[in-house]
Amino acid sequence: MKNNNKKAIIIFILTLTIMLVIYFVINKSEYYFPKRENYNIYGIDLSYYQGEQIKWDTLLYGNDLPIEFVFLKASEGISLQDKMFKEYAKELIERNICIGAYHYFIADISGSEQAKNFLSSINGIKLNLPYVIDIEEYKDREVAIRNLNTFIQTINNETNHEIMIYTNISTYYDLIVGNDLDHLPLWIASYRTDKPQLQREYLFWQYTDRGRLKGISTKVDLNVFNGSNNEWMVYKKKCGCL
Repeated sequence: MKNNNKKAIIIFILTLTIMLVIYFVINKSEYYFPKRENYNIYGIDLSYYQGEQIKWDTLLYGNDLPIEFVFLKASEGISLQDKMFKEYAKELIERNICIGAYHYFIADISGSEQAKNFLSSINGIKLNLPYVIDIEEYKDREVAIRNLNTFIQTINNETNHEIMIYTNISTYYDLIVGNDLDHLPLWIASYRTDKPQLQREYLFWQYTDRGRLKGISTKVDLNVFNGSNNEWMVYKKKCGCL
């Protein structure tokens, strides 16, 4: 009986150890930060997923480094508008934070109608950072490119505000490279790496979608500006954030 108990204890300990190893491997991106000597201008992006109970002063000023910029989800497709966008924007504008807005792009539906939805959703909100097209998935490459170009043209017909592409590494190389889209500023998503593996410059880097910050109860996307403190000050002035 004693031998059986010892075997059971050993099996339990081994099982627990394996489970802990698996847990930390899967979740290691939650604790990953880029080297601060290379990136020290931090920001986040938010959507309705983060909910209503954000402690704004704690979130923006109560973590290891202050939050310098925030991108907010404004819209998706041809009809969805993020229900928290204007409330979040109001809180951030009151605190003089640089803010931008993004549209989650549905690649196989009208680019012009999506642009109209985006413009409607941000109407009346002062945005400093570029308008962002979030393109992550598509089925037909040619259709996606055509709709993206139509989206951009529709925006450009209404405003001269800068437009930026947000995407991941694979979609960037599959969809953006070699097209007229490649001249646009880039916000790249690339996780568990010291830096994105790209052959071109990027303006912002989203380095994890599993961030944990004081002031917000949900996981949050964490980003850095790809430049020095001085370059950030120049960029802020260019955008009218100062």
